[in-house]
This record gives sequence, structure tokens and C-alpha cells, in this order.
Amino acid sequence: MYWRILQVESEKVSNWRSQAACRGVNPEVFYPEEFTNGDLQEAAFVYCRKCNVTTECFVSALEEEDLRRGIPGLGGSIVGIRGGKSAKTRWLVHQGRLTVEQALNLPIPVYNIGMKTK
Repeated sequence: MYWRILQVESEKVSNWRSQAACRGVNPEVFYPEEFTNGDLQEAAFVYCRKCNVTTECFVSALEEEDLRRGIPGLGGSIVGIRGGKSAKTRWLVHQGRLTVEQALNLPIPVYNIGMKTK
């Protein structure tokens, strides 16, 4: 559904994973159990900022989450960092509070790792 909105070429959609900057990286980097500080998110966003297929990754995440909504027991959970976007951003798209285009125009966050704030 979402990839049609963006009119992404079908060949690019099916081959994007082989071009991802995170290919071969432990998936746990993108699904930390707790987001206690920016350090855990930054570990994922480092790869996303270097990646040329974040749009395809983001759209794929939206589609996968839509599919899971229809499977009993999965409940359409929205977790992790995908396509340089947080689970909260994807949730806002699913809720209709952000369009796909608006979400894609949001910058990939940068966290100052190890910097303490008062």
C-alpha cells in the first residue's frame, strides 16, 4: 500500500535489502529492549545516516506492520528503528497523524553520545 503511494519502482523495492548499509549487522542493534538514553538509538541511526535505501526500508516497515495487524497474537506491534525512523514516527503514520511523505522528510536524529545534560 505505502510503496504505491510513493510510486517506488517494484524492482527497487525487492532489491533494496542487498544495498542496505546495515546488511550483516546484528538486528538487535535496531531493536534495543529499552531506550534509556540516546546511546542505544544512536547505534542504529549511525547506519541509517550512511544508507541509500532508507525510504524503501521505512516503507517496508510500514507494510510489515500493517500485515502483522491482521495476524492474531502479533497485534501489529511497532518497535525498533527502521529506515532512519523510530517506532513512534511509524506509529504516527499508522494513526494518520503524519503522512508517509512528512515522515520521510523528518531528519534522522543525531544524539550526542556520552554528553550529560543538567
